[in-house]
Amino acid sequence: VQNTYLAAFLALGGLGMLLGTFGLVAVLLRGALERRGEFAMLLALGFGPGDVSRLLVWENGGLLLVGLACGLGCGLVAVAPALAAVETRVPWATLGGLLAGMAALGLAACVAAARATERGPLLTALREE
Repeated sequence: VQNTYLAAFLALGGLGMLLGTFGLVAVLLRGALERRGEFAMLLALGFGPGDVSRLLVWENGGLLLVGLACGLGCGLVAVAPALAAVETRVPWATLGGLLAGMAALGLAACVAAARATERGPLLTALREE
């Protein structure tokens, strides 16, 4: 019964991560598209498309990594009593892989948002700015 209970919550957690990732992509794309005029202005001032993309990836990637670090810290504080127990076996490699996977997927979403911003018609966005 205990293993079934844990497997069900693992599946729900995975579904939550998947939905959260799609939400992250949607928010990043919306934020990048709303700031298209700002990026067009940077291009008009002499920044290259790669510079603007790197700026967007650094901004959003930094926020992502800080958020993951905060979540990791809060999670460790929440399970500290269980970790203090002598019998506890923690799958550190699995947890580290999951955290690295979340970071990689989030950074990939940041890169996708930056590339989507580059592709659009920036001239009309500059005129609106």
